[in-house]
Amino acid sequence: MRGFSRLMHRRTYFRRGLALVLVKYGGDAALIAIAIRRWWTPAHYLDSIYLLYNTFWTQAPAWLLPALMLWTLPFLWIGMRMTMERAEDAGLSPWFSLGFLLPYANYLLMLTLCLLPSVPRGVRGEPSAPQPAGDRLPNALLARRPEGRPLPKWRGVPVGAGLQTGPAPGRPERPSPTETLLVRSVRL
Repeated sequence: MRGFSRLMHRRTYFRRGLALVLVKYGGDAALIAIAIRRWWTPAHYLDSIYLLYNTFWTQAPAWLLPALMLWTLPFLWIGMRMTMERAEDAGLSPWFSLGFLLPYANYLLMLTLCLLPSVPRGVRGEPSAPQPAGDRLPNALLARRPEGRPLPKWRGVPVGAGLQTGPAPGRPERPSPTETLLVRSVRL
């Protein structure tokens, strides 16, 4: 996949999304067919929670749920990225991509993003790229991508990670390396 800086036209979003749905369905259906010898139809996605809980999980081996979860993770990541890029292209906030995680609402969001036209870049209110003075490099916070969009500001990530693993109020000693690793792995 491309970086977050690219915008995605609605036709591209639809075609790639459809391809991903077909691949995801094929993998889900194959895993379930191997595990319980029953076929998972596309209609099962509409009532998947009830059906999985009451029918399939009573007959499924213990490895099926972790296998389906691992199989789903790349599709969640790619779907979120595509939805974020498409929302930006449609002139919406990238925060709309969180709707991708909501069951049933995600279908409405994806349909809406397939129908909304792209918004011209100048209308989005993006600032123009600053020009560096002379041979100096621009300030890292003002750095721009080649297409003129600002680089993501991940400044809060190191601060948040430091707050989670550093000394806590009322606890003057530093945490042990084991405690630090435990906190970091839980935060992932």
